[in-house]
Amino acid sequence: MVCETICGMDADVLCAYQSVRVVSIQDRRLGCMKYFLFILMALLVGGYHLIYQCLYLKFELPVGTVRFSLREPTVDNCDAVKTPTCNNLVPDINKLAYCGQSNETTRYTSNASTSGCSSNGKTKSCDCVVWDSIEAKNVQERSVLVSTRVLQSHQNRTENCVDSSCPRIWNDLEATDTFIAGIENFTMQLDHTVQSDAIENPFSAKTMTGAIRVQKGSSLCNKYGYVSKIDSNCKVACKTFSESGVNNDTHTSNPNWPCKVGPTGLDFFSIATLLDAAQVSLEDSSDPAKYSYRQYGMVIQLDISYRNWKNWIGTFGSPTYDYNLRVVPGSSYKYETTTYPDDTSRLVKTKFGIRIAVLQTGQLGVFSFSTMMIEITTMVTYLAVSTLVIDFLATKVVKQKQQYGPAKIMNLEAHKGSMLFSPEKTVNLESNNDVSMAIYEDE
Repeated sequence: MVCETICGMDADVLCAYQSVRVVSIQDRRLGCMKYFLFILMALLVGGYHLIYQCLYLKFELPVGTVRFSLREPTVDNCDAVKTPTCNNLVPDINKLAYCGQSNETTRYTSNASTSGCSSNGKTKSCDCVVWDSIEAKNVQERSVLVSTRVLQSHQNRTENCVDSSCPRIWNDLEATDTFIAGIENFTMQLDHTVQSDAIENPFSAKTMTGAIRVQKGSSLCNKYGYVSKIDSNCKVACKTFSESGVNNDTHTSNPNWPCKVGPTGLDFFSIATLLDAAQVSLEDSSDPAKYSYRQYGMVIQLDISYRNWKNWIGTFGSPTYDYNLRVVPGSSYKYETTTYPDDTSRLVKTKFGIRIAVLQTGQLGVFSFSTMMIEITTMVTYLAVSTLVIDFLATKVVKQKQQYGPAKIMNLEAHKGSMLFSPEKTVNLESNNDVSMAIYEDE
């Protein structure tokens, strides 16, 4: 005997089988709303997500390496390290306003304080020294320091320093505080590679197309004044940034960064160009009441954003990249080195300057069938939700819900005496006004 109850409840009710019933409701309001939602979902997922945003691609974060090199100004941009006959372009210290050796009428003035460089109680600039690139740089992992000021202190150790009667372990004998002359004219080469699972082989900056992104209206945009053909925003072409690359670029969609200045050759930039791109000067300060960046340094974050795909088109060959520079608010930076000629003396050299830290970011895409199926499944889900919305409106909201509800949802009860159903029995739905309909077995 078949169990008709489960825990005192009707087994037919607990184990009811729900089947889809197709009902044609001839109501133009519901029909138009259904087709509107279907078309909207198809355009959203199929048109916007899959075609425009290329969400059939699997996006990955790029990984890579970065290499820095710094070069002092030279005649005809020759390499002083590799070429023995290469001559330096030494700046005229007497004409540099921030140098203490300059004339009194052109002496450097700034809203920021210049502590440590004074004469007869009158604030003035520190004296300047001439350094080459080897002295001025300190390369660290994914960052480089370009020195703007150096504080050197010769010290000796206090003898028999064993208790509180010893005020200082090391005593200053002689200290010099100087600026590095003409540091803005130094050039920096930035070489970087990128790869991910989305691309088979790593790409070098030499084989990729790139540009510096700067804000519209900046000094670089005003200097070069190239107007892109795809919009009215400033964009400066370069040797590695071809005309076709300008027209095909899509990174001007962000209104905060519409203007680009392209690097030349192997991505050599003067320090002045990088400062202009970051919209900062060494005479500025994070706080007008404090010291200038030339004295106490700053941290500039350099984002390298990679991309190998484009809206509407999908992936293309070699990735492109953008340089995006910005100053870390309230930052300063120094780097200390110590040399010990003997056990009782030492030279402490403190370098202040521009720390350029690199972060490689962006999106590299590769076609993924599973990713595409997720988007298609999303579209099917949206269509199902649209159907549920229309069904709810038909059975719960519209004025004809009393007629549409029973036609859409019906409960069929089996005869309590048997689970056998007769194929010869039929029901006339047009004359049945009850929501429930009984099906009986043959007697």
